[in-house]
Amino acid sequence: MQDTTQVDYQAHPKTTGLGPIGNGTHQGFLLQSVLAIEPGSHEVLGVLHQEPFLRQPAPKGERSQQRAQRAHEAQVWERAVAAIGSPPAGVQWIHVGDRGSDDFAFMRACEATRTHFLIRVAQDRLVDEEVQRGQEPVKPRPHRTRRPEEQQPEPLKQVVARWPVRGAQVVDVPPAHERQARTAQLSLSWGQVRLHPPQESKDPDRRPIVVWVLHVWEAQPPEGVEALEWYLLTSVPTQSESEAWQRVQWWCSGIGSAGRWKTIITVSRPGAASRPVSCRAMRGCVACSAFWLLWRCGSYKCAGMLVRPLIS
Repeated sequence: MQDTTQVDYQAHPKTTGLGPIGNGTHQGFLLQSVLAIEPGSHEVLGVLHQEPFLRQPAPKGERSQQRAQRAHEAQVWERAVAAIGSPPAGVQWIHVGDRGSDDFAFMRACEATRTHFLIRVAQDRLVDEEVQRGQEPVKPRPHRTRRPEEQQPEPLKQVVARWPVRGAQVVDVPPAHERQARTAQLSLSWGQVRLHPPQESKDPDRRPIVVWVLHVWEAQPPEGVEALEWYLLTSVPTQSESEAWQRVQWWCSGIGSAGRWKTIITVSRPGAASRPVSCRAMRGCVACSAFWLLWRCGSYKCAGMLVRPLIS
């Protein structure tokens, strides 16, 4: 499970070497953390990797082509994958991430290290359903006439909207912030597509990535309540309804239940009243130890608040 935490040093105005966080009004740094979680028991095994880094504001007037040529924040995800490396023989590692991990280079890094990914969609990328062509290179998208045998790529959500409902399940939605606990009837569809590289991709071959897409949504939420909906991408083969729900459960166990907490740690002056520290900070080393202690003491209810699955 990988995500980013903001460490807020606004209470230390004399501290140097910091950068903007949040909406740019506070100073601090970002911390990319990767936790190892056993998917069967949901037990937190430890911290695999951490990298602190600073946000670099985009220069004024920068164009998208210029941005593509410089280092960008999303590259921290692929650096984490490279730092962790490949699993031993007979073991499967799956990098689970929220929308920040929806980066083509991150997915390619998982492929290079023989690991899998399971992420939430942030960008409505172009895809096609010609999965039988595998990673056969695709052309850039200039305004030109395509050959008859070439399928026109479409936005992912437009393709998924045509898929039939293939499963349904009632789940428990835990309370969060001002939201009360409730149950939700979720529908499920899934299928396989080829994910096209972005237009500015540096891959000279422009090879697509074959992925499975899982669409989970609440068709009839209670009045006045925002409907649940997730688009998930995974490289883990998903052939049956039980496998599809298992992938959804993996994501909920890693991100869905923990991802609703704030991602800010506030560093206060000595002696000053401390504001509540977000539970998402539990992706750091100290809180990982707390998880382990709670687990060893049998306090599953406490430790499991951040890692238990939404789907039982």
